[in-house]
Amino acid sequence: MLVFQIGQILALIHNNQLGDLEIKILEQQLLNLIVLTLSAPKEVMMSCSSSIQSVHLKRIENYVYLHLENSALTPAMVAAACHISARYLHKLFSELPYTFSDWVKELRLKQANHILKSKSYVTIDEVAHRVGYTDQGYFSRIYKQHFGYSPRDTPSTG
Repeated sequence: MLVFQIGQILALIHNNQLGDLEIKILEQQLLNLIVLTLSAPKEVMMSCSSSIQSVHLKRIENYVYLHLENSALTPAMVAAACHISARYLHKLFSELPYTFSDWVKELRLKQANHILKSKSYVTIDEVAHRVGYTDQGYFSRIYKQHFGYSPRDTPSTG
């Protein structure tokens, strides 16, 4: 996949078929592909059928982790940032046992749990905002549903 992508990009650049902006976007995508390829588990590297999907999922995961505090994080926003269509993003998640929204919710709750356990916060409202929830009441309700205890009652790791 990587070698094919490099060949395609070089051919387009050589034939002067790309503008400066397109070249910059392709350079960034290629760099991301190289980094993700090098950091991928051996099983992913050996699988031809899922390597492209795995790379896209890894890019999605990285973007979401970096923007978890954004309460307006949508599939369309993530897809655009990862240079894929929202439809393709949903297709990637249709092959997983959870939806994109459920996955983001799970990531947010796990990150909140980590913050609460490490006691690196001032208020519960601050924690809720750091993981993308603007309503502390809603955050506390779904947190308790998920973990079985309230944010305030989260045991520390120390």
